[in-house]
Amino acid sequence: MLSSKSDRSYKKTIFASILLIVGFFFFWTSVWLYQMFGKIPFEQIYYHALTPMDGVPSDLIWKFISFCIPLSLLFTSIIVYLLIKKNGQANIINDKESCPSIILGQVNRFMGKHLLGASMVIVLILLVNAVIIMGLPEFIKLTRASTAIYEEEYIDPRMVTLEFPSKPRNLILLFMESMEVTYTSKEYGGNHEQNLIPNLTRIAMENISFSNGTKVGGTFDYAGFTAPGLFTQMSGLPLRTTLDVNGGAFKNEFFPGAWMMGDILDTKGYRQLVIFGSDAKFGTRDKMFKGHGNFEIFDLFTARERGLIPSDYYVFWGFEDRKLFEYIKMELLELASDDGPFCLVALTVDTHHFDGYVCPLCENDFDEQFSNVIACADKQINAFFSWLQAQPFYNDTTVVFLGDHLSMNASYFQDNTYDRRVYNAFVNSPVVPVNEKDRVFSSLDIFPTILAAMGVMIEGDRLAFGVNLFSDKLSLSQQYGAKPFNYEIRKNSFFYNTHILDPTDYMRYIVTTAKD
Repeated sequence: MLSSKSDRSYKKTIFASILLIVGFFFFWTSVWLYQMFGKIPFEQIYYHALTPMDGVPSDLIWKFISFCIPLSLLFTSIIVYLLIKKNGQANIINDKESCPSIILGQVNRFMGKHLLGASMVIVLILLVNAVIIMGLPEFIKLTRASTAIYEEEYIDPRMVTLEFPSKPRNLILLFMESMEVTYTSKEYGGNHEQNLIPNLTRIAMENISFSNGTKVGGTFDYAGFTAPGLFTQMSGLPLRTTLDVNGGAFKNEFFPGAWMMGDILDTKGYRQLVIFGSDAKFGTRDKMFKGHGNFEIFDLFTARERGLIPSDYYVFWGFEDRKLFEYIKMELLELASDDGPFCLVALTVDTHHFDGYVCPLCENDFDEQFSNVIACADKQINAFFSWLQAQPFYNDTTVVFLGDHLSMNASYFQDNTYDRRVYNAFVNSPVVPVNEKDRVFSSLDIFPTILAAMGVMIEGDRLAFGVNLFSDKLSLSQQYGAKPFNYEIRKNSFFYNTHILDPTDYMRYIVTTAKD
């Protein structure tokens, strides 16, 4: 039976071990995130911690667990062993032993007597390193700071006159997972020796594609991951998480004060559908589309319920893109059978990190798996586009190809000097831009530009923080500078909190003053 002293020592060791495991777990979590995704803003981690994680692939979870837990246990075991070695008593030191041995013995004795205190110091050091790696200090700084840029620059879309064509055009909006201009060859403005996306390159060159240079260029990314990638490009607003989320932003409604593309088209009688090859609940995307345009939702569970795939079917994030495009075709034919205009939004998935999904259509032309997946996605998108051009409803339809954000596959991008941009192409638009090259613009500007590409006349050529890129107006990114503007809109904003996040009083004002 343990003595009271031994019992206290035992409990102290257990408590210290638990403390160290927690500390090492947070530390290795930050290391894993950095190795897998590169330097990501803490807002992204915070957002996913607050929203449903339904649909996350089991292999992704397993990679995380198999990396963090064994290392946490291993380093905890080593530290505890060193701290309590021989109950903290140093070996008998004789005259022949060296000075370093004497010092080591004294340190070992001290550690044995102060096991819990030493563990707390180690944990504190680990946590400090973890929060620095994950960018928490900047997140806190932004939360504590405030900005007036929303009061000064935000244009509420409800207060803007939008003039649609007498015959409203259909809209097909294809968000391509992690699709960026980097994948093109250097001769076209990318950063590869061999062009991984020749078809998307051709689509961009033969149609309207806004560029930050004279070649194929793209959009400055204010999103970073899928949920804000969709939200920002369809609302002209940043998806901010440096705020109190006890409002409606995530729990019941998705940023209820925002007025998005889907809201606008819904008021014009559009039938709207969004298709995901994954669980629509991931990142609260279902609430985004249901709450802003009353979209019909087609996702992994829809395909299962309709018997299109087995009830237990699951690959990568749900079902792969070769199935997604078949379902898009099927749904387009059904939407086009109605008399009214329609809007179909879809999000591909095969090019998602880690390293993408290799389907039977993928060839092995490159050394890296991710390169082969990107090339395969390019071919599938081109095949879908060729099918689309042959459909009778195509002439009345504007098609927009957009990357949702830059790829998070950090290990794939070795050149830190290249200015990576998100892909965009506007096809079959009745409008010609004033200038599509050498533009400074961001994902915020895509919102009014989509509507303009459908032939919609926008009063003042501005909606939310976005500027219609078909016009000659300078974007806010150009006026303020892209990076300074991005930093400013990430700060805490009373206007954002009371007009976009929790807009009860503001909505009463809008009801009485908004234009038809």
